[in-house]
Amino acid sequence: MRALTKSSTPFVFIAICIFPLKLARVVATPIAAKQRSRDSLDTARIPRVINKFFFQHSGELVNLSSHEKWREAHTTWTKRNPGYRLRYWSVDDARLHLTSRHPPIYLRTFECLRAYSNKADFFRYVLLHDEGGWYSDWKQVCLKVGLLDSLMATGKLDFFFFDEGAGVKLKNRSRVQNAFFGVEKNNLFLKRAIQRTIKNTKKKLYAYPTVLHVSGPGLLGNVYAHEQHRTNISEDDYYFGNYFYHRNERVVQHKCDACTKNQDWAHGNNYNTLWNRKKFYCEK
Repeated sequence: MRALTKSSTPFVFIAICIFPLKLARVVATPIAAKQRSRDSLDTARIPRVINKFFFQHSGELVNLSSHEKWREAHTTWTKRNPGYRLRYWSVDDARLHLTSRHPPIYLRTFECLRAYSNKADFFRYVLLHDEGGWYSDWKQVCLKVGLLDSLMATGKLDFFFFDEGAGVKLKNRSRVQNAFFGVEKNNLFLKRAIQRTIKNTKKKLYAYPTVLHVSGPGLLGNVYAHEQHRTNISEDDYYFGNYFYHRNERVVQHKCDACTKNQDWAHGNNYNTLWNRKKFYCEK
């Protein structure tokens, strides 16, 4: 794991649930509302750390000095969210974390998922369950000043996810986005996601309608369907057309303008291709 700064303090993702504002909050005086918001942020349980993964065949982290487009995208997160830190993770970092903090089944699951994107799915659930904080995909751009604090101030301070898609998908929660989210440490929703991913991988299941149900948004949608009484995802918070929306405002761009839309590093692999060829899991 590498921090953007020289500090060795780990960096974590933060996530919260968004709930509709009560009328009392709407009519409250600005001073009182600001004080409540400030008090809430002071007691926030989601660490102010933004985790980003670069998973490639070599296991090492990319040298950002030669990738200006990525550096610019990453800078938007710290520049527009004062007090937050970026923390980077490679495949080797993930293996070390899984080995040092979890039973062998965790590393076996990680290794058995052949697509690097699915390894990243599993590890983001494990890492944020262990430490809390925010997760943001590699090429994302933060569009709103003070975004993460504003998300924490909107409702519960321990859980924040976005629905995937718009319209009908918002009604049945068929998918929950895992490309940008934040949670507190030991979040039960992520614990369920970890358990399901381990089970799916151990059984090498291909019975799902899409590959996204093994460890991605489809899996989170299934978890949400069973944990809805414990969590709440607002219909005003969703991902659609390369953007994350909060209250119908674009707050995160999923892939920066200068970035390619696909993986562009050596020895990458495509989870759809692996899935369709029944090569998605390890052989043993």
